[in-house]
Amino acid sequence: MSSGTPKSLSIALAIFRLHPRGGLEDNCLRIAVELRSRGHKVTIFTVIGTPLPRIEVILLPNATTRRTNHKRMQTFASDASEAVALGNFDRSVAFQTMPGFDFLFLADNIRNDIAAPFWRKISSRYRTFAALERQVFSPSNRTRVIGLASQQMRPFETLYQPAAGRIRIAPPTVSRQKHCPESRTKQSRARLRNALGIDAAAPVWLSLSLMPKVKGLDRTVEALALSRHAQLLVVGVEASDKKARQIVAQSKRLKVNNRVHWLGFLSGDQLFSAMAASDVLAHPARTEVTGAVILEALINGLPVVATSLCGFAHHITKANAGQIIEAPFNIDDYAEALQNVCRNAATLSTNGIHYGNTAPLFDGVKTICEWIEQDI
Repeated sequence: MSSGTPKSLSIALAIFRLHPRGGLEDNCLRIAVELRSRGHKVTIFTVIGTPLPRIEVILLPNATTRRTNHKRMQTFASDASEAVALGNFDRSVAFQTMPGFDFLFLADNIRNDIAAPFWRKISSRYRTFAALERQVFSPSNRTRVIGLASQQMRPFETLYQPAAGRIRIAPPTVSRQKHCPESRTKQSRARLRNALGIDAAAPVWLSLSLMPKVKGLDRTVEALALSRHAQLLVVGVEASDKKARQIVAQSKRLKVNNRVHWLGFLSGDQLFSAMAASDVLAHPARTEVTGAVILEALINGLPVVATSLCGFAHHITKANAGQIIEAPFNIDDYAEALQNVCRNAATLSTNGIHYGNTAPLFDGVKTICEWIEQDI
């Protein structure tokens, strides 16, 4: 803690929900725990959450009465900013784009998109989110914005030029608990393959697809039809899930359903096991602010093929551990890239592990907490 920072601060965090725990929720909780470990009093305002050790969680339930997502967010923004103002906090951090906070941890792409089609701009959803964004980035507002990737923040800096000086890009926030390259062994590689009946020599692709359409799972299934020996492991959804329905039908139509293995939600050792059994992370996302899974795969020895739209795609090039698919997306290029990476998986895996051992990827949460403490 810097010499100019009070010994203990009262800090408010506001996030729409804490559960289910995705990337944004994970970052919020890790920041809360880090701030608490530094001796600060932390309060989290949320709509959906459960008690946490030594961290106060206050529910703001009004948003649950609204029928649409954008109206729920608008209500939460109003309630959270009012609660923070009344609470006399030393610092406040929002994890969704809303005014009235000292800091915004920005995990979204730009909402007030001047290139958006007219029909989208006149929708209530667009107008609500764009209005919240304009308030945060208005010249009269002083909220400091913490972005996650340079590519993500360029449109904000262009559209809101007076606010560009309030934007900072945080280092990657990869958890050290997710760095376990020693789990990639011949034994762990064989274990899951044997359980699934996959030949030891077969190319195995891994897809992490909590949101199948956004993450491009349909693209990967289409590429599978062009790669007759490859097998696909899908983590994040089960075949019975509603959001997997179209992908299941697609796999049957393309006659590759016998090569798609639906593993559902995995975490911890189970996820490391799936990575160890695979030769490449197939991540052809249609939009991705960062793509934390890219880094998590690379540092654990799993090469990656991802689209250039992913904010963290440049780490693939820096690590020399995979291939980037440039826009516009082409399925033949994607299938060929997956095949090429699988053929060179051993070398690319070693490169990724080296990158994880040498690159500054793990201190983002500490850096963000220092910015909050120092109010910069």
